[in-house]
Amino acid sequence: MGKCMSIGYRPQDITEMRGKVLIGTPPLNCKAISTVLLNNDGFAFLGAGQVLIDAQYRCFDNYIVEFLKGSYVPGIATTQDVGMTLTYRVIDPTSSAKCEGKVFIDDINNSIEQLNFLNNSRHSKNIIQ
Repeated sequence: MGKCMSIGYRPQDITEMRGKVLIGTPPLNCKAISTVLLNNDGFAFLGAGQVLIDAQYRCFDNYIVEFLKGSYVPGIATTQDVGMTLTYRVIDPTSSAKCEGKVFIDDINNSIEQLNFLNNSRHSKNIIQ
């Protein structure tokens, strides 16, 4: 893994709604809803740095991120998850603090195709007008 970063967010910087704080002191605060794009290899790792908000956290690599797929499994999305909204949870193994939220899984290629379509549509409209 790369260099470990510990980033904190101030409440006034956050526009996302908060997810559910399950347990713990100090509490973890998860985004209520996020989107994760699969890479060109067809998978994505959901990391704590993508979904924790509102506080100063330790190194994000220290947190456990899991998806609920019948039971909790590691936070890795694949092509089988595209188009789904999954519940995730983040756990601090030191304090046992937990929070959860939802994440929409999309494919980066779908997103690029949609953006190209929108850009082409806008460009075509500008030419016609």
